[in-house]
Amino acid sequence: MKHKGFSLIELLVAITTGLLVTGTAVALMGNVIGTSTVNIGMMRMNDELRSTMDLVSREVRRVGFDGNSVDKFGEACTFQEPVVNLAVNGNCVQFAYDRDQNGAINTGTDLTEQGAFRLTQPAGQPGRVEFQYGQNVACNSPSGWSELTNPNVVDVTALTFNSQSNLIPIPGSQVGVNLQQLQISITGEMTTPGGDTYTRSLNDLIRIRNDSVLVNGAAACS
Repeated sequence: MKHKGFSLIELLVAITTGLLVTGTAVALMGNVIGTSTVNIGMMRMNDELRSTMDLVSREVRRVGFDGNSVDKFGEACTFQEPVVNLAVNGNCVQFAYDRDQNGAINTGTDLTEQGAFRLTQPAGQPGRVEFQYGQNVACNSPSGWSELTNPNVVDVTALTFNSQSNLIPIPGSQVGVNLQQLQISITGEMTTPGGDTYTRSLNDLIRIRNDSVLVNGAAACS
């Protein structure tokens, strides 16, 4: 009784075919994993930039808030002057508002009603957005800053602030309302292990809610 098996040539052909199929599957899987890694990295970068923009926007909108503004309504001094509590210095913005609603900045129960956001780009390291709250906040303060963005997720390459104002006079009076806006732009980059760079930019125009009331072109409050 004879038993037939594979010849040497048939075995070599089968092994070669199997290796080709396996190699193709491995290459395809590697490509899928690489694409997924890039997509996840881009999603994390987008989330990091968006959450940073949202936080900065929420804080800036409150600039000039005065807890006693309702009691002052109708007086010569109606609202706290937002311009005094908003300062733009290149890629840094300083702000203040009456967080504890006692009608003054950095008095009473809350002594951290001043704040700032800035871009820092250490040599040879990813750029990051930093924040600080306190009594004597300054953009050039050497200490007291905390990271708002994660440099392991995104390299922040640009952060700009552009303050805008528009004085609207009230007809028949010497009183005007000064409308304040702040244009914010932030740009971040992510570099893949393969050396590809992906860039994302966000822009937002913030309408400051606490308008200045001006009398004869001068601030009614300071």
